[in-house]
Amino acid sequence: IADEIEGLNASPSAITNNYITNLYASSSAKASTSGTLLGSLAIGDLSVDNLAINTGITSFGTSTFYDLSVASNIFIGAQFSISNTSINVLGDDLKLQPLKQGGIAFVGGEVYIDPQGNLTVQGNARFAKDVEIQGRLLTSLISPLPGGDLVFQLDNEDGSESSQIRNSKFEIRNSTESALLSLNERGDLVASGAATFGKLNLGLVSPALALSDTELIATGSAGVAFIKPYKTEVTVVNSLVTENSLIYITPVGITLQAPYLVRQKEDESFTVGVPTATTSEIKFNWLIIN
Repeated sequence: IADEIEGLNASPSAITNNYITNLYASSSAKASTSGTLLGSLAIGDLSVDNLAINTGITSFGTSTFYDLSVASNIFIGAQFSISNTSINVLGDDLKLQPLKQGGIAFVGGEVYIDPQGNLTVQGNARFAKDVEIQGRLLTSLISPLPGGDLVFQLDNEDGSESSQIRNSKFEIRNSTESALLSLNERGDLVASGAATFGKLNLGLVSPALALSDTELIATGSAGVAFIKPYKTEVTVVNSLVTENSLIYITPVGITLQAPYLVRQKEDESFTVGVPTATTSEIKFNWLIIN
C-alpha cells in the first residue's frame, strides 16, 4: 500500500534539499580523495532564503530581482558602468531618452528637458563662459553684475583666422523688423525718430592743429578755429564732412567781418572765409551735423 511507504508523504522541497545535501556531501567526500569539488549542478527550480556566491554567477536567460543591492560596480557590455556615485560610458556619449518617448527630469523636476529639447529651469543659472543664442532672448529686465557695468561689445572682426570685417551694429527694431535706432562699432548713431535732450554736450576729440596760416586739421564734429590776420579764409581738414553735412559757423565775439561757409569737400575738409581781410584774427565756432 502506497500510504505505508516510508518517506512518500514528504514534501518535494524536502526531497530536493535532501538530494542536494546528499549530493554535496557525496561530492565533498570525493573531494577529500580526488581534490575536486562539484563542478556543475542542473536544477529545474530552486527556492532558498539566502544565497551566498563567492566567485560569481552567470545567467544565460532572463533574471528577475525584486530588490538588487550591489556593493561595487555594475558593468553592461564593454563601455557602460554604474559606480557608487557616477554613470560612465567609455569612448562614446551617454544617451538619455534616445527614443524621445518622454522627457528628462532632474532634482524632482527643478530642471526638465522635454522630448523637443526645450529646457525649463526653476532656479538660477550661472555660466562661467560664453553663451551663444541663435534665436531671440526674451526678458523683462537686464541689469549688470553687482559692482560692474552693463557692457554691449560690438566686435569688428568675426574671430576667425581670416578676420573678416563684420561691421557689427546694435539695433532696436519695431514689430516690422525696421530699425528705429542703430549704433555701429565706430560709435555712429542713427535714429529714425525725434530726440529730446535736456542738455547736449559736444566734447572736442582734440583741438584743431594748424598746418599752415590757411589750413587746420581737426577730428571732432565741433570745434573752434581762427582766420589769421590779413587772410580771407581758412580750410579745416576733417574726414567727418560729407556731401550732405550741415556745417554751422558762428563768430565768437564782436567782429566786423562775419565768417561764413565757403565750400565743403566730402571726406576731406570745409573752408570758412570772410569778405575782406582784417588786421586781427577772427575766431569762430563750427559744428558738423550729418
